[in-house]
Amino acid sequence: MEKLQRDIKSMVDNVAIPTDKLNKTVHTAISHARKQKKHSLFNRQHVMVSIASTFVLVIAAILFATNYPKSSELAEGITSKQGIGHFSYTDSIFYAVGDDGLKRMAIEGKVKNLSLESEDQKIKVILKEGFLDSHQMALSYRIEFNDEVASALDNTTIETELLVDGISNGYSGFGGMKTKEISEKGDIFYFETSNGFPTNPELEIRIHSINEVEGNWSFTFNLQKEEEYLTKSNITSREDDSGNYFSVNNAYLTPSKLVLNTKTEITLKKAMPANSYLFMSVVALGPDGYIYLSDPLRQYSNDTSASYDPITNDRKINEFLEIPRGISTYSYKIVPYIATYKGEKVGEYEYKWNEITSPFSQGAILETDSRIKVAEIKNDTEETVVYYETDTLLPIFPKIIDRENDIMLDAISYKKDGKFIEVTYPKIDKPESMELLMYEATYKVFKDLEIGIDF
Repeated sequence: MEKLQRDIKSMVDNVAIPTDKLNKTVHTAISHARKQKKHSLFNRQHVMVSIASTFVLVIAAILFATNYPKSSELAEGITSKQGIGHFSYTDSIFYAVGDDGLKRMAIEGKVKNLSLESEDQKIKVILKEGFLDSHQMALSYRIEFNDEVASALDNTTIETELLVDGISNGYSGFGGMKTKEISEKGDIFYFETSNGFPTNPELEIRIHSINEVEGNWSFTFNLQKEEEYLTKSNITSREDDSGNYFSVNNAYLTPSKLVLNTKTEITLKKAMPANSYLFMSVVALGPDGYIYLSDPLRQYSNDTSASYDPITNDRKINEFLEIPRGISTYSYKIVPYIATYKGEKVGEYEYKWNEITSPFSQGAILETDSRIKVAEIKNDTEETVVYYETDTLLPIFPKIIDRENDIMLDAISYKKDGKFIEVTYPKIDKPESMELLMYEATYKVFKDLEIGIDF
């Protein structure tokens, strides 16, 4: 009963709309948001970054974070329960560029519309929205640069200071953001919080420099922290007959994120081929019967470099997984697997994997590690649904691409439908210009290590 009450509260909150309709609306809205993103087929899919560049990016992300001491009715507009006005989530920067967890927070009206402006040195900063829970504080913003700054740098760096109830929490640097995109679309500041973070703090963000231009951009505001914070300890462990081991030691869940502390020990009887990498498959079990695909952010607490090296020998990893909560659910499954790609090295740190493609049409076949056949395509609703005939052990499905417009669409969710797998994608407007794409790879799934997590 308590779990049912949490489900209803998290999905409905201040919006008077039936639960099943809200689920469908959230699902559709997230698919629309994913569709808005145009991913470079070369940058995102053709290249696997090796340890040197990936490790630099992960370390940069950690350094740039500030650590606190440890349905159509809905589309027309939502009154944020945080206050300040009536706004459409489609105008939200969280919805446009955030992960699936922040998209859902925007859709459900759990973000606060700040709309604060500060101008100095002919540079205007607009602080658009705020969100706070026991995992993170997220602030969306946009910058109107003067011509000299805008034309001088492709990427932007920003130095900030966070004050909580009048006490400085230190300085943070944010970098690597595209100057043009910050100006046109906006971006998001992320600050780490905890369950001990104040529930309704007075917050001040001071920006001390933008692209090495020193100035004084300051914003003062309040945010009400979302209350939900569920924890589990010593969840479970699994070991298979080959001595491979996987455990989920601790977990906590907030409205926007699921965070897991895991330990993986892989024992290989023989060395794996080059270009073999250890991954985690994490899926969310939706209340509507669909299984939602997640892309976890992985942070390692031991032997960080080993995480990015090809896994050719035995491996032991302790790590934290951050999973955006794109759907309101309290049930997840996680399983480790090894993917071995085929391709060639195209630079010092880059690899180009072999492509397997076919037309986006009924009857198309992709000869991958597991043969995939397109049994049916339905494209007459707000989403595109493809029925695949396959015996794959992993929820790794073809991407739908448009090479001419440099667009790639990932699967959102799936469920078994008799002998087929029903896979949902964002709505496709011009299917005739699309292709199906997978990368040539073989997969070793540690099925006996699969762990289910229920809150």
